[in-house]
Amino acid sequence: MKKTKPEPTIMKPIIDMKSTKPEPTIMKPITDTSLLPAFLTVEEVATLTRRKRRSIYDLVEKGDIPFSRPQNTRMIIFKRDDILAWINPQTKSPGLAD
Repeated sequence: MKKTKPEPTIMKPIIDMKSTKPEPTIMKPITDTSLLPAFLTVEEVATLTRRKRRSIYDLVEKGDIPFSRPQNTRMIIFKRDDILAWINPQTKSPGLAD
């Protein structure tokens, strides 16, 4: 009797990859800036300005955006009022001195 090889089975994917892709996130404009924390991270500034994180780092490197570094750290933080004034230089942000 001749032995036959079992026919190879084609494995189907368990999950349909097309259906697992996340939907694109549509960012809602920030209407009440008073809800923002007093100090912002690079990620928060990127979201607020609708830029990529890398472009925020580039602006910091060039000195084109107001930022601070806490002593003895490499962390970069941004004061909310300074960033809002930088975004809209023609308008005054609350809390800025004359």
